[in-house]
Amino acid sequence: MAPVGSVHVNSKHASHQTNWISGQVLSPYCHETDYCTSCSKCSSVYSLQPRSYDDRNDFNSQNENPDKEHLINRYFRAMTFSNRGNQQRHGGPHHEHSRRDYGANWRGYDVRIHQSDKENQSPTPPVDDIPKYVHPNKRNPPPPSNCEKRALALLDQPKKASYSLTLIEDLESMEEACQLLVACEKSGSMLRDKIEAVSGERDFRMMVEVREKGNVDLVVYTSWELRYGQKKSIRSIFDTRDTVGYLDWLGGATGWKFDTTMASGEGGSWKRRAVVMLNTLQSVFALFAPDEQKYLFPNESKKLTWKKHAELTSIVSDVRVWLESITPKSLLVKKLLRNSRSGPDTPVNWAHHHPSNDYPLTVVTEALMQELADGVITLFCQLFGGTEENPLGTMWRNHKQRRVTDWEEARKDYPEWTVERLEKRLNFSGV
Repeated sequence: MAPVGSVHVNSKHASHQTNWISGQVLSPYCHETDYCTSCSKCSSVYSLQPRSYDDRNDFNSQNENPDKEHLINRYFRAMTFSNRGNQQRHGGPHHEHSRRDYGANWRGYDVRIHQSDKENQSPTPPVDDIPKYVHPNKRNPPPPSNCEKRALALLDQPKKASYSLTLIEDLESMEEACQLLVACEKSGSMLRDKIEAVSGERDFRMMVEVREKGNVDLVVYTSWELRYGQKKSIRSIFDTRDTVGYLDWLGGATGWKFDTTMASGEGGSWKRRAVVMLNTLQSVFALFAPDEQKYLFPNESKKLTWKKHAELTSIVSDVRVWLESITPKSLLVKKLLRNSRSGPDTPVNWAHHHPSNDYPLTVVTEALMQELADGVITLFCQLFGGTEENPLGTMWRNHKQRRVTDWEEARKDYPEWTVERLEKRLNFSGV
């Protein structure tokens, strides 16, 4: 027969019942004649279940006057704990009762473990030694990211610390240094945008320093230390300070415009010369370019990528479309496709936008168009070049479909630009 009594867990409670062992009232009992008790703090339920009524009678008949110590050791030799929904019911961590605390007081009774099990039982830890509840998100915090490390490093720097960076050394005059200083201190200056792009900060202090022997330097002071790559990137915006319109570009001007100074030619005649050069080069492109570069949609239509135009803006825009169709792009192609973030001398990108666009300023000059023409001739020799016996220039001049009307315009607007000169340039691109 099964043991007279055993301890088990049950959660069905309806009323109270008198303990058949000691005659005292315990906790609610189960509908299945389970005599149960529960912890009011953690809802751990302990119950005493006799197997049958006959078992109780047999036991009582054999032990008419059993002592209380013997009954407790007999019926409570094995305890099973059950924590049912502790967090949901009480909204907090486990209370001071430990799951291993088999000797804790149970509804006023001194619950003891059988002697054979007590030897293997570990001591109950004191209540003060039980660790406090810590939220899972705060137990093992993740390591700080690189941005957080950098932010902490900036906070650790002294507030009054300043780091200097010499932007330009040995300027020609104090006037030039002051002009650069005024342009850099504007709210939308390229220097301010560059510093913000490389370091995330916009606050700095500019100074013009005069060293021994009258040397003038342009220096910027920041409250944080710049790395080597950041210093190099910031200094790069002063590489084009000898170009036309540089001060306006440095001060934050936008859009594009043609150069109207006398140095570019009387009455803007340099624009007509640029149109003549690019239109004659277009005839070479139309004869020798492959279909994937010559046509916008090679398999659908015969619309040319680069066509002859009477306006400089339209011609340069077509040249840009052709440059973008070249794959892979060499260093020369990338140089011709550079944008105005590096300076006001952009060869082709300006022609694709309205003059009042929001991009940094571009000033179109005669030197810029000459750079574009020289780059196009070099690309022709690299992409369409012939052999040493039959070079590209000779092939172009002897071609039956060569357009001859271009040279009538050349004799009128640009007499120095002749068939012989272009042939020589195409045969020897470096000349």
